[in-house]
Amino acid sequence: METQKKFVYFSNSSLRLYVLLAAIVLSILSQTPYIWKFSGIPTQLLIMPFWILLGVVSIFSRIDMERSFLFFLLTIGYLISTIALLDIVTGVSYVFNGLSQQLYLAVGILVLGYWNADVIVHYWKIITMTFLGACLLISVDIYFHYFQGHSFSNIDYVYRAKNSAASIFLSAVILNLSLYNRKWALWRKVLLLASSGLLIYMCILMRSRAVLLATAVLPLVYIWFQETSLGHKIGRTLGVSTVVGAFLLNSAIYDFFINNLFLRVTSEYRPSSLTLDYVSSNRFVYFEIFAKEISGHELTGIGYYYMDNFFLESFLNYGYIVGTAFVLIALSPMIYALLQRSSSHRFRMLFLALAFSYTVNALFEGYAPFGPGAKSFILWLVFGCLLNTRIGKVGEHSETS
Repeated sequence: METQKKFVYFSNSSLRLYVLLAAIVLSILSQTPYIWKFSGIPTQLLIMPFWILLGVVSIFSRIDMERSFLFFLLTIGYLISTIALLDIVTGVSYVFNGLSQQLYLAVGILVLGYWNADVIVHYWKIITMTFLGACLLISVDIYFHYFQGHSFSNIDYVYRAKNSAASIFLSAVILNLSLYNRKWALWRKVLLLASSGLLIYMCILMRSRAVLLATAVLPLVYIWFQETSLGHKIGRTLGVSTVVGAFLLNSAIYDFFINNLFLRVTSEYRPSSLTLDYVSSNRFVYFEIFAKEISGHELTGIGYYYMDNFFLESFLNYGYIVGTAFVLIALSPMIYALLQRSSSHRFRMLFLALAFSYTVNALFEGYAPFGPGAKSFILWLVFGCLLNTRIGKVGEHSETS
């Protein structure tokens, strides 16, 4: 792709790249305890110094912030100040509760993404391959420690950190597909599809249904946001629907994906009554808990109560007013992905897919799309990069262009 304007580099780009790659690798590897169990050191102590070091190097690189980005940060700062005021007035812990802490981490990564936009854009291929390689490494580790010899049809959750690992795996697949080039040799295309297929297979083994639901819908997201005519979109949608329907006509496939995976029903185990609460792994009951607990606390919330639904948790923790602001900050990547036109089409689709996957995850997890921990860092890193408009259109200068 032809460069439309001179690429902007900030100082210390090589050093910032190496520190960023180290932070990415360690953050992903933190998802498996077996790699770290011999060190005896908490994973946070191994990961955070690299992100902090990246921030320090970025500060010394004297990378200024644009007014639009500063305004966004000030908006978040106003929200945090309001939470602190609630903390002081009510005496209830808002500032340091679990959900607030995830917001602080996400904002920190957002700023690092903004400061290092030049590195992320120019070395996008290296960053993506590093991300993918680390994911493949922990997928092998997880498989041999948790799933080797395990029944594929078992409805139990063998690996308890499945949602975090699966979200990172799906992100790796999205990043991996952003590199695809029709001019590639056949072996490179096969390698890309095989590595992506392996990570999706691991998501199935881990039975992360929130991630698998997002994965199933993503092809339709790609189709309907492509720059093509309505007729083509409808035709492709019908084509995908026909193929999926044809596969589900096979009783074995239907039984596994619908009954076993999503409804949690097998020939060996069938519950006496198939309720929404059972199918959702006891998540539907949170609506009843929310209705009961929010009563009398509509303005200020109750401080902290974890729920496997980010939206309900935000409103219950902070009340409807602050909770709405909290939700809007969380949805800002998705809103930006739908509205922005400042990057190349490929990168728009990449970020839309990332934002969509974590938004779906927020329906079934309490901390997504902010966290927990390393789970969502790639979303906020790329978001921060896209918010830096001084580097030109994202994708124009990338090695993938």
